[in-house]
Amino acid sequence: MEEEIIEKDDEDTSNILENIQKQRSSRKIKTRLSIAIVIIIVGIIAVLAFSFYVYKYAKSPEVNLQIGANLEKVTFTGNNAYIKLKAGTNIYNISKVRFIFTDNDGQEHYYETTNGINEIEVPYSRTFWDLILGFFGKAPDYSGVYDYDVSSDEIGISDFYNINEIGVSFEYVTELGIPANTTTLDTKKIVNKTTTGGGGGGGDGGNEGCTDTCNSLGYECGVHNICGSNVDCGECVECTEDSDCEAGYNCVNNKCEFNCSVGINCFYVNVTSSINATGSLGNPFNLSQAQAYANFHLNEEITFLMNGGDYGAFKHNSGNRTAWVTWKANGNVNFTYIELGDSQGPYDKYTIFDGVSVINATSRGGNVYGIWIYKSNHVRLNNIIVYGKGYIAGDPELGDSGAAITFEDGNNVTSSVP
Repeated sequence: MEEEIIEKDDEDTSNILENIQKQRSSRKIKTRLSIAIVIIIVGIIAVLAFSFYVYKYAKSPEVNLQIGANLEKVTFTGNNAYIKLKAGTNIYNISKVRFIFTDNDGQEHYYETTNGINEIEVPYSRTFWDLILGFFGKAPDYSGVYDYDVSSDEIGISDFYNINEIGVSFEYVTELGIPANTTTLDTKKIVNKTTTGGGGGGGDGGNEGCTDTCNSLGYECGVHNICGSNVDCGECVECTEDSDCEAGYNCVNNKCEFNCSVGINCFYVNVTSSINATGSLGNPFNLSQAQAYANFHLNEEITFLMNGGDYGAFKHNSGNRTAWVTWKANGNVNFTYIELGDSQGPYDKYTIFDGVSVINATSRGGNVYGIWIYKSNHVRLNNIIVYGKGYIAGDPELGDSGAAITFEDGNNVTSSVP
């Protein structure tokens, strides 16, 4: 009897051990299965994420257009922005550089220029490893470099204290000779700012020590960004009724504005525009679009009312008109230079510039000029201001020779000053 009890105990113990072993095996299988499922899910997510970045990179200008840019360094010092831009292009010619300054309220301010195009229009390599690293956001090693110095006045703000991000894009010329715009090629958050007032130092936008006021900055009216805050310097009143304005102008919100109304062949122009711009007040042309319109309507009198901003270079070389086209400023309109005509002239331009400015004129073939009119007839320069460093022949900063306005083999060219 005692032996039977012992045998039964041994059998029970064996069953218990066997059950424990089965439970352990079951847990191991479940654990391995869970790990396998997690690995599969993570793998699927990784493949989807990689596919998304591959698709996004394949659609980027660096791959699709073979145009790219990198904001290498950006520094703000109160009223000036210093930008080191590295860029390159393998197919298309760059016609303009556009910087987009975004303030703390999300409002964008634009600066366009043709300066530095020759320096950044440099081919760049696209090896297999460049493509692989491009998936992960690494920009190619662009060899085109240019340093830009942008003042706050040039983008219509009092200083850069309120700007927290900068982006860059290009206007380029397509195979059909039509200007087109890239998307934003690179952006950079602004963390290196210094103040110019008081005893302020560097840091993240530090406004400490800034003691500027409306009076100290010469602002008599309007809302201006002073020491990082918007300050109301009083109401600007230019008129109270239409009779206070010149002929052809209406009093709108206490300001005299040109009457670009229905029935007048008049269009609005802005530094930037949409692809399908119509030239209306709400959907203005950019400069290239306006020039294209004028070139297709050579026998019509046209007025282009230009909103304030930096438009880069104005060039119109060949071609004849039979009716006047007027480029009229509606704000502070700035060009780097104005060039009309070429050696194949003479041409009848019938062109009027009214109230625009030429700032920091650039060099052309060793000669620095603000306005160059060559073998072109019927040109009027009304209320024009040309800013520069002196336009003195032999000045090493200007070249071998220079002039604010140069006329050569032109007839019926007139000018007036403000």
